Amino acid sequence: MSEKIEDINNGANKQEEKSFMQKSMKEKIVTIFTTVGVLWFMYSLCFSATSPTIIRPVFVAFVLLLGLILGPRPGKNKIAKTVILVIDIVFVALVVASTIYIIMDHDAWVMRTALGHNDTDIFFSVITVIAILELTRRTVGWPLVILTLVFFAYAILGGHFPGKFKIFPYSFRDIFNQFYGTGDGLFGSMVGICSTYILPFVFLGSVMGMSGTGNYFIRLANFLTGKSRGGPAKVAVLSSALFGTISGAGAANVVATGTFTIPLMKKTGYDGNFACAVESVASIGGQIMPPVMASAAFLAADIMGIPYGQLIIYAIIPAILYYVSLYLSLDMEAGRLSLKSSAERRENGLLLLKESYLLLPLIIIIVDMCVLGRSPLRAAGFAILGGLLITEINPETRLSPKKFLMAIADSAYKACKTLMPIGGAFICASLVVALLNLTGMGIKLSSLILGVANGNMLPALILTMLITIILGMGLPVAASYVIAASVCAPSLIQMGVPLVAAHMFILHFASLSGITPPVALAAFTAAGIAGEKPLSVAVTACRIGLCAFFVPYCFAFGTDLLLLNGIGKALLSLIPALIGCFSIVLFVIGWCTYKINIVFRILLLVAGLCMMYVGRTTDIIGIVIIVGVLIVHYIYNRKKYGPKKLFSK
Repeated sequence: MSEKIEDINNGANKQEEKSFMQKSMKEKIVTIFTTVGVLWFMYSLCFSATSPTIIRPVFVAFVLLLGLILGPRPGKNKIAKTVILVIDIVFVALVVASTIYIIMDHDAWVMRTALGHNDTDIFFSVITVIAILELTRRTVGWPLVILTLVFFAYAILGGHFPGKFKIFPYSFRDIFNQFYGTGDGLFGSMVGICSTYILPFVFLGSVMGMSGTGNYFIRLANFLTGKSRGGPAKVAVLSSALFGTISGAGAANVVATGTFTIPLMKKTGYDGNFACAVESVASIGGQIMPPVMASAAFLAADIMGIPYGQLIIYAIIPAILYYVSLYLSLDMEAGRLSLKSSAERRENGLLLLKESYLLLPLIIIIVDMCVLGRSPLRAAGFAILGGLLITEINPETRLSPKKFLMAIADSAYKACKTLMPIGGAFICASLVVALLNLTGMGIKLSSLILGVANGNMLPALILTMLITIILGMGLPVAASYVIAASVCAPSLIQMGVPLVAAHMFILHFASLSGITPPVALAAFTAAGIAGEKPLSVAVTACRIGLCAFFVPYCFAFGTDLLLLNGIGKALLSLIPALIGCFSIVLFVIGWCTYKINIVFRILLLVAGLCMMYVGRTTDIIGIVIIVGVLIVHYIYNRKKYGPKKLFSK
């Protein structure tokens, strides 16, 4: 894991990627390959009637090829690296041969997925699984590989387990037969989602970076919040929220915005530890920020059987609560430290308005998916075209035809570098899901949660939260979500939690694992940018992002916040939830014009939880406590320290 964090931190220190013309001949060949690959997938998905049973095997081979040419190269010396490279080439060549074999024998292979595979199929299945496990180990780390091997061992040895965990044992052939089909395993729905939705949106993010949209978000955030107290921290929050609308990767958001915002926050007066924590909390929020959420969100929509555009609507209010609570935390902390606004250059509002066409791809996504109800693939395709169009409209990014094609190639190359670990994690996680379904372990663990919770929703939600966060410490968001959803969602639904709320609950905590110690990738990435202690940054991030850990419980007990019962009820639930967030923020920061004593802080925490719990009685109790505490707090401190303007800057 430390190697992955170091790689990200090294990437954070690189201000710009080399352009096509600056690359070596080897890099140019790799860029051409990645460009051809991305464009083939876009053509096959958008314009050609290519069968999924063709696209998915090709995608698996493509991801493994990316691992060979772009992935980290293990080995301590030149000889070891050469030997490993030769082994890599042999395995990837065999996977490519497997793909060609599937294409040439396609119809018969599809029949065998239902009737049973032959020896050649099993051989290629073993080779592909080994290659995927090794790619995952190199790019994501050991935890997901170990988890896969544990469930693999259970499938073979489960016949020796006692009680309800005893299963009919499966042979190696049974397992690899399951892996090589189109239901679960190497070419199942998870791989389909990654190739159909994740790849186009990752490419879209690269195109929008090329068009200047990412930089526009930072400038817009600086214009809106830069003049307020602690402005740079608020710029970090708003720019990360805006950037999160086009990127669903927490660590990538940290790198994209943190290299600018963290030094600026430190210059303004924020402690380096706090600045890194702010950036990490703000960045992982991008994973739950519509319209482009974490890659796991596409999985969630598929598992729930709803359009992704509908999921975006459900996610709006939780995302608002997340970022409003973080913004309030920063404002209170800035007040506590008596920080002023940044003296940096202000953005020209009129110029920003003139350049608002840079938001065209984002508008296309929202309109296409949320208003017109079209598929994410179609929306991403049109948004990519919009991004390429504004590249030529924007004077700062306008290129000659030759340089324009080179820029597209560079965007495809960057997209593939991002896609490689995501694709490996998706494919490896699909093996875990296949083993869960094959052995019935998902159902067994779900019934175990029901038994421990004894039919009570709150203990079940707490157990689900802990399981998801623990999985998320070692796994990517998509992998931790899909495994936790397989195990925990059925028990939550059986207890009365609505389908959407159960999956959104798990998705939120899978995302929050990025700041939860002891392994918190987003927090560690931010710490690497500023040279702070990673674990300390993670702890601080959990403290200032405390509200985010309560929001999922809020919509699990009352689904109005998910817009399931109309806008009117959602707004009525949103108001007390916002007041509750404010109260919890006061508990965390311990300041409101004057320092708040520990007794009042505990009362404010209790009041905040009352406000976030759905119910008129708890709302009344919460508001009475909050108003009473703030009045007594202000009057007492006014007499002791002299008058100050309430919420003064």
